[in-house]
Amino acid sequence: MITFEQMRIFLAVAEREHLTEAAKALLLTPSAVSSAIHMIEEHYQVRLFNRIGRRIQLSDAGSVFVEDCRHTLAQVKLAETTLREFSGLKRGALGLYASQTIANYFLPPVIAKFRNLYPAITVKMSIGNTEQVENAVLSGVTDIGFAEGTIKNESLHRQKVADDELFIIAAKNHPLTTKPSVKFQDISAFPWILRENGSGTRAIFEQALANHGYDFTDLEVMQTFPSNEAVLSAVAASNALTAISKRAVSALLAAGLVERLNFLSVKRDFLLLLNPQRFKTKAVGAFIGLLES
Repeated sequence: MITFEQMRIFLAVAEREHLTEAAKALLLTPSAVSSAIHMIEEHYQVRLFNRIGRRIQLSDAGSVFVEDCRHTLAQVKLAETTLREFSGLKRGALGLYASQTIANYFLPPVIAKFRNLYPAITVKMSIGNTEQVENAVLSGVTDIGFAEGTIKNESLHRQKVADDELFIIAAKNHPLTTKPSVKFQDISAFPWILRENGSGTRAIFEQALANHGYDFTDLEVMQTFPSNEAVLSAVAASNALTAISKRAVSALLAAGLVERLNFLSVKRDFLLLLNPQRFKTKAVGAFIGLLES
């Protein structure tokens, strides 16, 4: 099968109609150039040049093959340029998959800064719970995952990128908001509205209760929602309680629509997840660099 290098050699000879001049231009020996032309002719049983004395001229087949070579090598050059642009962050795409809290309250300013620095890189953001994020990173659906909570697959690379805290929240004027300190028996007397199973917020809250000797099943979970906003809206309009990120609830707290109860401070980390078996592109490295700066 003909190679790109043989095409380049043939094209150099065809444009000059001179083996020695082509060899000089290609920094090759005349014998190497002659051998490359001979190999093409022998393999395809076709004559590319007519030898006229000490001169050479393109044959009919050679004249047609010149245009094919020019087109093919132009496409190769375009492909090489594309790869260089990806390598130099002049083109490309970056896939992010994040849990809701991180996607809505932590990543937006980082993404904005990244887009300012690398406007030609398309950033695609997907949002799901921690379990969905982990699966997306494992399967290669996304380049970088962001989650909080327990990551089940030990093969994933994880890196802390920020701190967070869960607040126990009740509606304004809830009976428990007048208590300077709240006990487990107090909160277990009221219904709860929480994120769905699979969310990092839910998993960390359950684990925190267990770590302090409390049984999560003693709480009456009357409703679950797949979004922080839905949880907060429902809590603000009822006597139910919830556990939710301070980042998600800060605006409602400032507006006085909900209140924080003094019970069980729960710290957690925001984690960056990578699949070590996948190639780390320059765009991935640049985004991580922004997080670390």
